Amino acid sequence: MLGNSCPSQKSFESNHPGPKRWRSNGAKFFSDESLESGFDVLVHCAGITYQRLFTETSTDEYRKLIDVNLSGTFFCLKHAVTRMKSNNIQGSIVVISSISAHRPLPSQAVYSCTKAAMESLVQSIAVEAAPLHIRANCSVPGAGRTHLIREPRRKTDNVANKPSGNGIPYGRVGEPEDMVGTTLFLASGLSAYMTGASLVVDDGLGLRR
Repeated sequence: MLGNSCPSQKSFESNHPGPKRWRSNGAKFFSDESLESGFDVLVHCAGITYQRLFTETSTDEYRKLIDVNLSGTFFCLKHAVTRMKSNNIQGSIVVISSISAHRPLPSQAVYSCTKAAMESLVQSIAVEAAPLHIRANCSVPGAGRTHLIREPRRKTDNVANKPSGNGIPYGRVGEPEDMVGTTLFLASGLSAYMTGASLVVDDGLGLRR
């Protein structure tokens, strides 16, 4: 999702996870005439997962997770920073990560490593883009009621992945609305002195071991 001084916002999706599609669609998206005046905020929220034990993850599943979760993030942020730079805009980038990057769960090995790599990428971008006055931060949700946890789970899945409040101090999983405040904070001038940070929004789930 992009934000700027214009009254419109744009979002970009690709149903095909291949890196070539990400590169071509990403370049086309950020060269769109409606973005000619520039934008100062990018919120990147994209990801898929498979409930698979490490030893049961196929090569195709592994590649698809890497393509969507990591390659997709890389190319999206690359084009966004390039466009901000070309328009001389001091902007803010917010990437939605996952508590799995900090607290790996069973059947989530590849997903967890893509999210950890995503946060490392954001930190590197924060350093490289700082001279341009472009900030990059991560919002790190805990267990949330999204499409990733609405599907039936296998017996091997961890209870924290299921749409229940088990293991969460507040007693419920997060809703998408619970992530809005943190995202707006990181996108706005209220966090003007923050870059390369990862803000965890998990209601203390990470405190339970």
